[in-house]
Amino acid sequence: MIAVPSRRWFAVAAALALVAALGLVRPDALTLMLLGDLLWLAAFAFDARRAGDALPLHVVREAPPAFSVGRALPVRYRWAHHGARAVTALVREALPPPLGTTTPVRGLRLAPGAVTVEDVVLTPARRGKGSGGTLYVRLLGPWGLAWRQVTIPLGWEATVFPSLASASLRALSPAAARRREAGLRNVRRRGEGRLFEGFREWVPGDDTRTIDWKATARRGKPIARQFEDERREQVLLVIDAGRMLTAEVDGVARLESVLEAALRLAYAAVEQDDNVGAMVFADTVQRYVPPARGRRALRNVLEALAAAEGRVVESDYPA
Repeated sequence: MIAVPSRRWFAVAAALALVAALGLVRPDALTLMLLGDLLWLAAFAFDARRAGDALPLHVVREAPPAFSVGRALPVRYRWAHHGARAVTALVREALPPPLGTTTPVRGLRLAPGAVTVEDVVLTPARRGKGSGGTLYVRLLGPWGLAWRQVTIPLGWEATVFPSLASASLRALSPAAARRREAGLRNVRRRGEGRLFEGFREWVPGDDTRTIDWKATARRGKPIARQFEDERREQVLLVIDAGRMLTAEVDGVARLESVLEAALRLAYAAVEQDDNVGAMVFADTVQRYVPPARGRRALRNVLEALAAAEGRVVESDYPA
């Protein structure tokens, strides 16, 4: 058991120490001081023992699936204990590295037999992934003389994406944004692309290479194959995370600027209904996400960008 005296205990202990000054005048004052000290130490030990009446503490963390740089999000904690009295607690948490080091010390009042809900707003310190989450809790005794310190391992892995606000606002060009605001959308156009769309009757003037001879034989008249122009591009963002990208400009690694640009491109690709993927490499491939369509593909790209780490090695382009 780790117990720490409270301010109240120190205040009374300092008052008892003043009794020692009376020992210069009355010798029996020293005996009185020693007796008071023993009683006060016994009170501290008893209060420290009673501080553990609320144990074990039950806590559940409800965290967002991911954070983004520059955006504060709440993390919810649900506390409960089965003691017979309300408990005053001080809590400090060791955070996953991308979210910082530790939270400020926060105070709680935990009611007996009830769930206490606590919301803590966290602002990420940097992009990346990391594990942490140990809770350091101090419980105050019923007399307010001693804090009993306990450690609650409540690990979690936090993911911090690059800044999403700037990417979503700047991904589309002004012209594309104006077309979208005007209600214009991409539509399928029949043409000479590579996507087969169907059959139609061949008419003079059509390219004879489009005639499907099997369909013509079945129907007894010239039938042409009809194709659809391809609108969806395959966008693969290839990011060099080698030595050159670890250099800093104004205190920020070049890799961070590259990742921000890649995120904007990924947003633009998804908005234009393209397939998007990503590969992060240095001397070896760190992350690879094959091109895919839609918001789920964008989420996979974000995961890859969040985990990208600059390495002080020469990038192996041939490999």
